Amino acid sequence: MLGEDAPVRWRDGDYESVISYVVGDVEITNKIVAAVEREKAVKWVTRKGTTSVECMPQLLQTHHVLKQPLPDQSWMDEPIDPWGFTKWIPRSVLEEFEVPRP
Repeated sequence: MLGEDAPVRWRDGDYESVISYVVGDVEITNKIVAAVEREKAVKWVTRKGTTSVECMPQLLQTHHVLKQPLPDQSWMDEPIDPWGFTKWIPRSVLEEFEVPRP
């Protein structure tokens, strides 16, 4: 199932499939978090084939992450809108945690 299918399937009463899909997402997320906590870093292979590492001595709560400076994207040909990842969060929640918005 694709994530975009979940609301339709839920509406149609296919609860077991949707719950199974969501459980899968949670299990994968838990594995990623466990690996980051164990390694104290996130590692990935770049398009050039080299390995990059971002050290993460500890994971932060979401509202602390949202207060961090935005990443430097000046080197990118097509920078990503960093606020696009959080536009679904209600403004009242961001204001409660004093998260700056553009």
